[in-house]
Amino acid sequence: MALMFKILGWPGRFLIFLAACLTGAPIHGAIAPYTVDSSTLHLWHFDESATPCVDFAPGGTNLTYLIGGAALGNPSYSSNAVSFSNCISFGTLAAPNAIIFPIGSGAVGTPIPFTYAGANGAFTYEAVVHIEFNPTNFVRNNPCQIINCDADGSGTRVFQFRLDPVGFAGGGGDINSVRIEFINGTTTVAMVPLPASGPDMIASNAWYHIAVTYNGIVNTTSNLLFYWTLLDPSRTNADCIYATNMVSNLPGISNSTTIFSVGNSARNPSGGSGPAVANFLGKIDEVRISSVARAVTEMPFASSNILLVSQPFPANQIAGAGQPFSISVTASGQQPLNYRWRKNGSFLSSATNSLFTNAFAQLANSGNYDVVITNQFSSVTSAVAAVVVTNLAIITQPAGAAAGYAGTATFNVLAVGAQPLGYQWRKNGTAISSATGTTLTLAPLTAGDAANYDVIVTNSFGSLTSTIATLTVGGPRLTLTQVNDGNVAASGYAYAGNSAINAVAFICSGLMTVSNQQFFAYYGRHQTDPAYPFNNTIWIARRTVGSNDWQVFQTTFTANDITDGHDVVAFGIDGENFMHLSWGMHNAVLHYARSTAPVTGTQPITFTGDFGTMTGTESSVTYPQFLTLPNGDLFFLYRVGASGGGDTWLNRWSPASQSWANVNLSGGSPIASIKGNWSSQISYNAYPNMPCLDANGNFYLVWTWRETPAYESNHDLNFAKSFDGGVTWQRFNGVPYDLPISKAGESGDTNSIAQIIVPIPQNYSLINQAGMCLDASNNPVVATWWAPGSGTNNFRRQYMIAFPDTNGVWQTRQISNRTNDPPGTMELDSVVRDLGRPVVVCDKQNRLVVLYRDNVGSNGLTVAYTPPYSVDPQRTNWTTIDLTTDNLGNYEPVIDLARWQRDNVLDVVYQASDGEGYTALTNNASPIGVLEWDVTAWFNHHPMLQLGLTNSNQGVVLSWNSQPGWGYQVQWSTDLVNWTVVATLAGLGGYLPMQYVQTNGVAGPQRSWRLQTQQGGF
Repeated sequence: MALMFKILGWPGRFLIFLAACLTGAPIHGAIAPYTVDSSTLHLWHFDESATPCVDFAPGGTNLTYLIGGAALGNPSYSSNAVSFSNCISFGTLAAPNAIIFPIGSGAVGTPIPFTYAGANGAFTYEAVVHIEFNPTNFVRNNPCQIINCDADGSGTRVFQFRLDPVGFAGGGGDINSVRIEFINGTTTVAMVPLPASGPDMIASNAWYHIAVTYNGIVNTTSNLLFYWTLLDPSRTNADCIYATNMVSNLPGISNSTTIFSVGNSARNPSGGSGPAVANFLGKIDEVRISSVARAVTEMPFASSNILLVSQPFPANQIAGAGQPFSISVTASGQQPLNYRWRKNGSFLSSATNSLFTNAFAQLANSGNYDVVITNQFSSVTSAVAAVVVTNLAIITQPAGAAAGYAGTATFNVLAVGAQPLGYQWRKNGTAISSATGTTLTLAPLTAGDAANYDVIVTNSFGSLTSTIATLTVGGPRLTLTQVNDGNVAASGYAYAGNSAINAVAFICSGLMTVSNQQFFAYYGRHQTDPAYPFNNTIWIARRTVGSNDWQVFQTTFTANDITDGHDVVAFGIDGENFMHLSWGMHNAVLHYARSTAPVTGTQPITFTGDFGTMTGTESSVTYPQFLTLPNGDLFFLYRVGASGGGDTWLNRWSPASQSWANVNLSGGSPIASIKGNWSSQISYNAYPNMPCLDANGNFYLVWTWRETPAYESNHDLNFAKSFDGGVTWQRFNGVPYDLPISKAGESGDTNSIAQIIVPIPQNYSLINQAGMCLDASNNPVVATWWAPGSGTNNFRRQYMIAFPDTNGVWQTRQISNRTNDPPGTMELDSVVRDLGRPVVVCDKQNRLVVLYRDNVGSNGLTVAYTPPYSVDPQRTNWTTIDLTTDNLGNYEPVIDLARWQRDNVLDVVYQASDGEGYTALTNNASPIGVLEWDVTAWFNHHPMLQLGLTNSNQGVVLSWNSQPGWGYQVQWSTDLVNWTVVATLAGLGGYLPMQYVQTNGVAGPQRSWRLQTQQGGF
C-alpha cells in the first residue's frame, strides 16, 4: 500500500488529505476545520495568542475573560503533513481555576444572553480535545468540563458536557472507566464509557473529536447521540458510540444568572470565590455550537472522493441548426473540482464548467458528450449524453386527448431546426385560422371539436407533418357561453378576488330567465385595464335564451367592500318586467334601486338612483333575496343585524301600488318574521337555506340557528311554511306559529319556538345558507353539509340531503364520501370556503340533482343525482359525476331557477375566483359566463348499439357508450318477441365505450340483438 499526502492552505488553518492506493477504488478521507453555515450559532477556532477569542458565527459571542492558568497560543493537532494551528490549554491539577468566559471579573464569569439551541430545541455541541491524563489510572473527585451553560450559585443550570475520569462517582456509571456525561439542567441524561480498545480507544496525548447531538423531538428513541472519534486523516465520518432518549428540551436560560464557559464549571464550590476544581486536563480546540443535530459527515470528517450527484442532462437531445444546446452535470467532493468535457472521446477546449453550452449549433456538433471531473485525489467520468443537430425535426408530437364538454383541450408540438420555424395546425386535414403557434388550445369544447388534429412545421429547408392527435369529447353535454357584447375584455370578465362575490350560493336570483330572455347581474372588471372606469361596478347582461350574443349595461353601483363575499348582487323582476336591484352591503344600510323601464325587449337597461330604503326598517341589511310571486309581486327576504345576533324580515312589492310594505305586523307595527336579537345577553340569528315558492306562491323556509359569528356554532335545521304570502306561518304538521318565530320562546310565548326537523348539535360543522328545493309533492328537500360523525370524533364534512318521507318523518342521506378533511380535527372558519355550498333541484321525474364545488379532486363542479322517485323512493341510490374539471377556486353555484322550472335545463353562473390554488391571471379578473347542462337529455340516455363480428364470424362484438349510474342488459331474440338476457353490466367506467363479446361456438339461427338501459341499474 502506498500513501500520498497533500497539504492545502486554509485561512488560519490547514487541511490534510490522505489517499490510500489499494486494489480497487481508492478511499479518500479528510479532516477539515469547522466552517460557518446557516446552522452555526457559535464557532471558536482558538487560534489567537491572546484574548479575545473570536466567535466566527454572525452575531456571535467573543470569549474575552481567561483566568486560572488557562493559556492561549498552544500548538493544536498536527501530524507530519498538517497543523491545526493554536488551541487553548487548561493545565493540570495545579491550575484548578483554568477557564474562559465571554465576560467576567474576579474569579467568576458574568451572565449574558446566550443562544444554545435551535428554535425547536435541537443542538450539536462539539470540540476537538487533547487528553493529557492517563485514562486508566488518573483519579480525582471532579469531572473534566468541556462546554458549560451553567450558573454561579443558585442560577439557572442549562447543560454541562464533560468527561468523567476514573474514580469520579458524581454522575454514576462505571467509575473504573472514563465517561462522557451530558446533563440537562440538573439531571444527568447519560454517562457513556469511552472506547478502551479499537481505533478510537482513549489514550493520553492523543487528539479526539467529541460531540453530542439532539434532534429537538422530545421523548423519542435515539434523539440524543454521542460521538468520540480519533483525529485521523483517513476517517470519513464521526463515530457514534451511544444513543439514548432525552425526554425534554433543555431548560430556558436566565440571562441574569446563567454563565457560559469553556474548560471548567461556572459554579463556585461550597460558596467559595472561584470555579470548581473541574478544569479540563488538556487542551480544547474548534468549539462549535449548532442549532441542528448534525450528521456524521457534517462534523470535521468528510470524504474527498468525487460523487456524481447527477449524470449529464439531458441524456439525449435534438438541437436545431443555429440554435443553442446545453448539457449540465452535478458533482460533489473536496474542492476544487475540475471539469473537462469531451466529444466522441476527445477533449473540447474551454469546456471546463459543470454546464457545457454550444451557443450556435452546427450539424458537425452532433456526437456523444461526456465530462471528466477531477480533484487532487481522484477522478470520475460521467455517462454519455447524445446530441443530434438537425435542420428540421419534430421532437415532441402532439398527443391525443379526452375532455368534457365546455372543457379545455390543449395540443403542443416541440420542433427544432434552422430558424424561423412556422406552424399551421389542422383539423381533419383543414387548416385552422390563426392557429400558427406551438400550442393549439380549444375552449370551451363542443361536440364539433371532436376530430383529428395535426400540425405542419416549416422552415427554409422544408416541412414536416406531425402525427395525428385525436380529441374525444365526452361526458355530460355542456355549453359554456362567456358574456360578450362584442368587446369581451370589457364585458366578459368580472372581479375574481377570493370573496367569489359573483358566485356565492345564497344569491337567490343573480341569474334569471323571463319569457325568452335571460338576465345576469355581476360585478364586472376589465380583463387587463386596472384604470377602466367601470371596474368593480354592477353590470347587467341580457341575451335571448340559447344565444351567444349578449347586451351588457354598466352601472355606477359599487359594493361597500368588494372583497367581502356578503356584498353580493341580487335582483328580482316583477310582473311588469321592472328589475329591482339590491347589492353591496354587510350589516349596512340598504342599497336598492329599480329599473326606469321594463328590462325585457331590446331597450337599454337603466336604473333610478340608490333609494337607500324600502320601508324604513332596512337599517343594517345582509343577504338580500328576491322571489317573484305568481301574480307578479316580489318578496324581499333579508337580515337585519349581525352574525350571531340578527332578525329575519320579509317585505312585499306591489306593482299595482308601486310600493313596498313589511309583511309581518303586530298592532300595526312592523315585526321580524324570525327574531334572534333579543338583548346583549341573548342573541342569535337564523340563516335560511334557499327559500322556495311553489306554483301557488306558498312559501317554504328551512334555516339553521347560529349562536356566534363562528360557523361552528351553527346548529339544527328548522322549518316554517306560509300559505298566505308570509303573513302567518306554520310548522311542518300545520300547527301555526305565533310571531316572531324564536329559538327558545324568549318573548315568553312558547308557541313561537321553531320546529326542529333535523337535530344537529353545535360543533358538527353545519354550514349555513345552503340549498333547498321542492319535490314533485311540494315537500322541501335540503342540500347542505356537516360532519355527521362528529359525535364519534370523525369531523370529516360530508354533503347531506334532508327530506320528509311519506310518513312525514324527516330523513337524512350522506351523498358524498369526502376523505381529505382530517378525521380527528374539526375544521374552523379559516377553511370554511374549501368546499362550496350545494344547490339542489328536482326534475319532472321527481329525481333529485345536487350541484356543488368540492375541493376533492379537480375543484370543479360535481353533480350527485338519484333515479326517479318511482324507482328509488328512499333516495339511497346516488350517482356522482364531475360536470367540469376546471379549478374554480372559491366558487359556489348560482342557478337560473326559472329556466330550470320551465325547461329542466340547468343554467349556472360560471366563474373561477381566487382560492384553492386558483389565481386570476391579470387585473384580478377572470372570464364569466353561463354554463348550460341539458339535464333532460342526460337522463334520456339511449346509447346507439354497434355490432361487429369476430373469430371468423363466430363471435359477436357489441359496443356502446356508457354513462355512470346506468345499468345495461344485452339481449338477443330469434323472433323479436321473446328476448334472452345474456349479460347485465353496470356503467361504472365513466363515458368510455363499453363492449360485450358473445361467442356462438356453433352455427345457429339468425339472432337479433338489443340493449336495454335503466338508471340505477337492473
